[in-house]
Amino acid sequence: MPDLHERYAKEDELAALILAIFIAARDEAILLLGDPPNARNLTAEFWNRLANDLRETLQAHMLRIYGVAFDRMHRDEFPVIDDQIRDTLAEEWAAQKATQVVIPMIGHTKDLVSKAVQDHEQSVSAATAAIMAAAGLTAIQQAERRRAAIRDANQQLKEQLEGRAFSEERARAIAVTETTGAVTAGEVGFIGELEAAYDGYIESTSIWITERDERVCPLCEPLDGKPGRIWREAWPSGPPRHPICRCHLEWIVFLLPNDRDQNPDEIVVTVA
Repeated sequence: MPDLHERYAKEDELAALILAIFIAARDEAILLLGDPPNARNLTAEFWNRLANDLRETLQAHMLRIYGVAFDRMHRDEFPVIDDQIRDTLAEEWAAQKATQVVIPMIGHTKDLVSKAVQDHEQSVSAATAAIMAAAGLTAIQQAERRRAAIRDANQQLKEQLEGRAFSEERARAIAVTETTGAVTAGEVGFIGELEAAYDGYIESTSIWITERDERVCPLCEPLDGKPGRIWREAWPSGPPRHPICRCHLEWIVFLLPNDRDQNPDEIVVTVA
């Protein structure tokens, strides 16, 4: 991906960290849910610990990617922006963004776990009803069949937690989406500091760029090559537009002359 050096490796690293958190939470959740499983057994302590682990992991990644994106925007024509300014911007943004991401993430995870438990209850209830309605079964046979039904439901519950609430696919989606967001935020932060440094003698425009491959979605494809005036009202923060968005921005910076009578030429710098 051209917008960030070794982007795939950085996404893979974050996805692996999130998945490790997911696996540990999934295994603990299966134990805590009990037999029969009850979603209420997952206490606030469990959810808070999961939220904190995810927040710390995301915040560290966002902080790093913001800084990389900020630094790569610099060109020889621009003044040097102090590292402390960059670090402060990155820390403030990453802390706020990580919290914004994790709160709904935990809420959605709770919903997925509750749905898995509900499906388990319905599966056992349906199997029990069918067993009781079956003719000619002894009490021992009924008990054996019900135990088998419970084992099957337990396995389905585990698979549902693995495949949805705490899945590798979900960890990957979070990694891609939040990497895209951190890249955009770092670039926007740099432009803001550049505008302050030039005290108004600067204009910039951002161009939405897709990956231009077969995976580009119908939401982002129409935005490819379009300047901010086309999309900024609907999407003021830029990419990502949706989960797993891989888009990025290309910037054109106009350095305006201080005295147009003596130096009427503009310096145009493309940051792609």
